[in-house]
Amino acid sequence: MKFAEFKEEVKKAYAKMFPNSLCDVYIFKCLGRSIYIDCRLAKDNTEVANGIMGNDMFCVSMCINLPDKFDDDDDLPENLVMEWRSSFIKAKPESWLAYDAESIKYRKVRGDGKKIVKACDK
Repeated sequence: MKFAEFKEEVKKAYAKMFPNSLCDVYIFKCLGRSIYIDCRLAKDNTEVANGIMGNDMFCVSMCINLPDKFDDDDDLPENLVMEWRSSFIKAKPESWLAYDAESIKYRKVRGDGKKIVKACDK
């Protein structure tokens, strides 16, 4: 599976549950290469307080490490590992805080691109 196909499949899986929300899938290049998947409830920064995406009440981010020599046109490796960077929903707190955060339960996923997409579809 190529990266472009993987990207579209992940976005399609997210759009099933949140059709008007942002799902950004990109290759991050810093000290190696990784695929980052950032999912939000807002569709862009016009829907969040002060225009800052960090103020979105829903933030789910995943990371998949890639080989250093990976190029956008290469096939994805068969042994991918998707790990979660952040997974929370901001909620109204019962205390003096402005927001409280509820953690979303997750599992690390290992496998090829199709298995990762299937996990995102859940």
